[in-house]
Amino acid sequence: MKSHYTSCVRLLTLLSLLALGLRVGYVLTEQERLIFPDETGYQQVARNILSGEGPQLSPDAMAVRSPGYPVFLVGVYSVLGRESLRAVWLVQAVLSALVVWQIFALAARAFGSNAGLLAAALAAVDPFQIYFCGRLLSETVFITLLLALMYGLMRMQDDWRWLALAGVCAGLGALVRPSLWYLTVFSFPFLVLAMRNWRRAAVLVAGLVAIQVVVALPWMLRNQQRLGKLTMTTMTGGSLYESLGEGATGGPATMIVKWPPMPQGVTEVQRDAVLREVAWQHAREHPVWALRLSLRKFSRFWSPILNFSSFRKWQYHIMSAVWYVPVMALFFVGAWRHRRFCRCWLWLLAPIFYFTILHSIFVGSVRYRIPIMPLICCVAGAAFIRSVPGHQEKVRPPARKLTIIVPFLDEARTLPRLVKQLFCLPMPTEIILVDDGSSDGGGAVAAALVREQPGTPLHVLKAFHHASNQGKGMAIRTALPAVTGEAVVIQDADLEYNSQDLVKLWELISSGEAEVVYGSRTLGSREHSYRSFYWGGQVIGWVCNLLFSSKLTDEPTCYKMMWTELLQDMALRSRGFEFCPEVSAKLLRQGIVIHELPIAYHPRTFKEGKKIRWTDGLQAVWTLIRYRFAD
Repeated sequence: MKSHYTSCVRLLTLLSLLALGLRVGYVLTEQERLIFPDETGYQQVARNILSGEGPQLSPDAMAVRSPGYPVFLVGVYSVLGRESLRAVWLVQAVLSALVVWQIFALAARAFGSNAGLLAAALAAVDPFQIYFCGRLLSETVFITLLLALMYGLMRMQDDWRWLALAGVCAGLGALVRPSLWYLTVFSFPFLVLAMRNWRRAAVLVAGLVAIQVVVALPWMLRNQQRLGKLTMTTMTGGSLYESLGEGATGGPATMIVKWPPMPQGVTEVQRDAVLREVAWQHAREHPVWALRLSLRKFSRFWSPILNFSSFRKWQYHIMSAVWYVPVMALFFVGAWRHRRFCRCWLWLLAPIFYFTILHSIFVGSVRYRIPIMPLICCVAGAAFIRSVPGHQEKVRPPARKLTIIVPFLDEARTLPRLVKQLFCLPMPTEIILVDDGSSDGGGAVAAALVREQPGTPLHVLKAFHHASNQGKGMAIRTALPAVTGEAVVIQDADLEYNSQDLVKLWELISSGEAEVVYGSRTLGSREHSYRSFYWGGQVIGWVCNLLFSSKLTDEPTCYKMMWTELLQDMALRSRGFEFCPEVSAKLLRQGIVIHELPIAYHPRTFKEGKKIRWTDGLQAVWTLIRYRFAD
């Protein structure tokens, strides 16, 4: 693990140096000039800030430009002591090179470190990111904030403390590019899908919005003071009319659209309201035209070639398509191949859907697609791994939470100690206690533990109760619908197994390197229960290996950790101890590789409460035979 980590750091360092070299090389050779109208606007707002006029384009346009990027320009100019386009470009080149690390962090968390490296490599040579480093535009700064926001969204699903990072980045991002403002709310269904808990997702989104508002509050109060209106971001009337007004083309059209006449003395707020109302009215009066225009904006947004008239040359078309087309192809391949586990990575697509919809209403352009391409690269990197012959890939995206199901019968004495041990585990866990009709007060003990044991950001405790004894298999089946972790494992309450061994099983699952891991007592412990039980377990293992051509050393082990979908998708029928062979048989019949790691084992005696009998061994053999040839 350490050598793999070191290799990743070295490769990432090389990729970031490559990215930096490409970007610095470009900005050092680019002529210092302003090409886009937005560049002139940002430059003017920065100059007004430096002159003491504040973040405004002009006295008649106080909230047309958001202040985030001009403040960034002011910071660079202040450090340098003068205006310098090349200095800004060099700072943006450094930020863009660091984006390589952000992309790795996102893709590695979703698909594994190898996918992260390939995603970072794709982003390092992204010609669009290289080009926009050399422009006085907000793309580079915005990409940095957007990826930081997405990383915060990812981590806060397991640890609410990351909410602060996500909220601050959402607020700063909205000040750089106002279109980001509603992404936090738009992300809600994606978080519900990822977390399987809409209440927790709702609380997190509410927290995000609250922090976002606090960060943007100075700008909002300034607008209230200057304009008499609590404007959250900027005036959008002009942008909306350019997108839907008479003469709109789907692209930038300030010189083409027929602007409605404005009476003398109209204020900025009044002008904005008029433009917004006229734009929507024109769209309502011409719905077919508006729909066709939206399709055109969509095609401009996702165009493989550049839209801007100055770049409609075959050289630029080739440069754009050579990178864009393969990346999009890999994106669709990666999305398709990981579709079964989309819950683990679909949250990455929230900005992609959001900005696609947004720019099907407002102006559509390749430029507005640039910030979401790093997220496209994350999914494309996963596809690249699967398309390289002979490469040992991650078979699953990394898991973020482990559910531990604890079925128990008459274990009131050991249950509190077990729960205490499980709460000491370092990974996020959901612990589900299932009382299978205990007669020693075990159910009451479980209920008391749930009441008294406070939940933490890492650990959650739940409990279920059977009125009568129904068997271990039924207890597990009772808990399965309530499982919210990506991975699940069974834990006996009798303390025969050391719960710390779950950590090394979890490492293999959480890294995405295995779908199923068994803890083998044969590999890791010299202690055995009754000799007849030990050899009975060996016989069950031999039968299993004979029937399924497997190489398991401890099939009857309690520690069977696997992806939750695998267990939930099984049509489980077992009610008792035959649960273990049924699961093994159904996994092996699907061709799923079962990994084994050594674990400790401290068996107890019948006097201490051991419940399994020799008849359960016979039933296990029959279960293996049954599910080898029938479902």
